[in-house]
Amino acid sequence: MNTQKKIWKYVILIIGLIGYTISGLNWNIGIAAWIAPVFLLYFAKNTKWPGFLLLFLGMAVSASISKSAENLSGLFIIYITTGLSHGIINILPYIIENLLIKREDKFYSTLIFPSAIVIVEYLLSLYLGVWGNSSIAQYHNFNLIQITSLFGIFGISFLVAWFASIINWIVKNGFEVYKIQKGLAVYGAVFVAVLLYGSFRTTFFPPRCETIKVGAIVGEADIQSVFKEWEDEIIELSKNYDLEIPEDVFSTPSAIESQIEKTKKALYNGAKIVVWNEISLILRQSQVDLLLQQIKKQCVKNQAYVLIAFLEKNTSTLPKPFNNKSILVKPDGEIAWEYMKSFLNPLENLVINKGSGAIPFIDSEYGRISNVICADLDLSGYISQVGKNNVDILMVPAFDWKEVTPYHSHVAAFAAIQYGVSIIRSNGKGIVAFYDYQGNAVAKTNTFISNSEINYAEIPIHSTTTVYSMAGNVFVYIWMLFLVLILGLRISKKAGNSEAK
Repeated sequence: MNTQKKIWKYVILIIGLIGYTISGLNWNIGIAAWIAPVFLLYFAKNTKWPGFLLLFLGMAVSASISKSAENLSGLFIIYITTGLSHGIINILPYIIENLLIKREDKFYSTLIFPSAIVIVEYLLSLYLGVWGNSSIAQYHNFNLIQITSLFGIFGISFLVAWFASIINWIVKNGFEVYKIQKGLAVYGAVFVAVLLYGSFRTTFFPPRCETIKVGAIVGEADIQSVFKEWEDEIIELSKNYDLEIPEDVFSTPSAIESQIEKTKKALYNGAKIVVWNEISLILRQSQVDLLLQQIKKQCVKNQAYVLIAFLEKNTSTLPKPFNNKSILVKPDGEIAWEYMKSFLNPLENLVINKGSGAIPFIDSEYGRISNVICADLDLSGYISQVGKNNVDILMVPAFDWKEVTPYHSHVAAFAAIQYGVSIIRSNGKGIVAFYDYQGNAVAKTNTFISNSEINYAEIPIHSTTTVYSMAGNVFVYIWMLFLVLILGLRISKKAGNSEAK
């Protein structure tokens, strides 16, 4: 390879890595998610195995930069581990494509790379969630993202990766019209069908059912500040759960009273469901008991549902000192459920007990209502319970930070579309949002810009049935089977060639 070609090859790699960097978590640029795999795949298809080491290192560096928002601790080692882990994971589809495609230039070979992308992203979503998935960057293309009601976010991942494979297939065929026209027509027809489906769904089947007024309360507690201020004590507490928790960690009586007053105001103004943000207060058990007495009275008085969310000192047999909890109080003053967050980040996992893994729900006069907490919504296998349980309204106490705003709220919009539910996302920091089951933000407030502590919206009380909520990840399993068949063909062909010799 001459010097000029080498230079262009590395320029292509750099362009791809830049696109990969700005289409993930920190910068959510939609067009970059389409461009990046085009260039990265071209590099992978035109390099030898040592070139994959360079590709891996580039993706590792890009991931450590693009996903730095994950690193709340600021520890350098976290940047390193984030980069290396994502580099290893995200290079896999390129390796799979390189192993299976060989010299094949038939059109069906363009399906290998998107199949590998979908499978890797699906497996990742089961353990780490959809956190950082570039499909979320397509949030503003409203017609396109409706495909998630059929195939989940993996439908978008497939379409984007297939585009990259198609472009590379066209280049390989020298842009010769007679070779590429049928393939182009197929992809074009699929892409147009996706957009038409989205347009048809939003135009002719918008949410028209009865609505209910709901409220989202933003509390005063700042768990991030607490973790920073008491970092040394929390680290020691994680090593010895029997240590005494500093009194200043817990919410003051005035902070508790303020939260109650905001709840009263929301109920007085007609909200029939009120949701607090995640860890609105940090409480001892005695404070929880007194708080519940007040909330129960207000629920009975106003015939409304209130979901309170707080961090409590653990008094059960569970080992760690805290529980990240939400409690739903019904109009009759009874407790519908006590729920504990299940998907904990590494910092939370130091001192907070994990939930049981079951998502609670009850039937109410406003449909079937349910509850998860913040990052629980990111874990695709876990949150699928919402679809299976035919939930109508999902309450999501959350607490973000500036670097993941508005990305993390967009994840909730995709969940609304996938499972056909309305979502109340009450957020301590970031976007407070109310989504209908087509992912429309009925109302939203950015708490970094506005100091609004009580937010209202009218949301549909009935869900809609989606293909994805019924069929689950059948779309992913189809492409798993496709890759297994391709692998089988490659092995049998190689065995046949060996026998012929």
